[in-house]
Amino acid sequence: MIQQTEGYFSGYDKKQLYYQSWSKGDPQAIVIVTHGLAEHSGAYKLFSETLLSKIPLDIYAWDLRGHGRSEGKRGLVESFQEYIKDYHTFYKLVKAGNDKQLPIVLLGHSMGGLVTVKFLLDYEANIEVKGFVLSSPLMGISMKVSPVKDYAAKMMVSLLPTITMSNDINFRDLSHDLEIIKSYDADPFRHNRISPKLYLDFLETFPKVFDAANRIQLPALIQFAGDDKLVDKFSTLKFFDALGSIQKEKIEYTNFYHEIYNELERERVYEDLSVFIKKLIS
Repeated sequence: MIQQTEGYFSGYDKKQLYYQSWSKGDPQAIVIVTHGLAEHSGAYKLFSETLLSKIPLDIYAWDLRGHGRSEGKRGLVESFQEYIKDYHTFYKLVKAGNDKQLPIVLLGHSMGGLVTVKFLLDYEANIEVKGFVLSSPLMGISMKVSPVKDYAAKMMVSLLPTITMSNDINFRDLSHDLEIIKSYDADPFRHNRISPKLYLDFLETFPKVFDAANRIQLPALIQFAGDDKLVDKFSTLKFFDALGSIQKEKIEYTNFYHEIYNELERERVYEDLSVFIKKLIS
């Protein structure tokens, strides 16, 4: 039987951030999940239940500031680095409760993938991680951003720093599973906002992680969609090639949309993920 818990922790600046966990007796490892833009930890309930049916784990997921049940204006951060510093505080919370010294695996989806990679680079000397997984990571943008909106973002950063704009994410581009899409439409914790500063920080962060990717030598699995309308899969491949990891694997799921763990044929995605984790901890 799966046990679910929830709570709050203090972010780097004491902002109250929400987290939850799922566990199924005698865990063999801990997985820390970081969600993507405009979603939240609750979106990983199905993910956790499915993965726990294959391998006993403690799975922790958190709501980034401005998301889900965490404090903060929807889609607004002063800097992308706020997510990274919050991640460090959450990692320390999970690590402090790891009485059995279980191996820790990081998993980031979409923007959460970029957050995870930047966290690994910024705190590599201060963390103990067995490996990491990226799901359709945000390493480049596939969806078209109009020149007008791009120009407006650059202007508003200084003139209206707290304003947010539509993130232009269409739920129908996330999965072919219509039941999943219906649940998104009814989800009060999803939002459709992004601040100009966050968008511009994405563009600034991409080259930084590419340039430093060779420093990351942890075992890595990158699972990504073959028909992704949000993030650029070719940037994902570029990042994979730049990774310094000796043990690294990439798996493309042809014709899948962005959220591979929520697609119609998701069973093989979970199987690939569980095989990777089992190898890490064996």
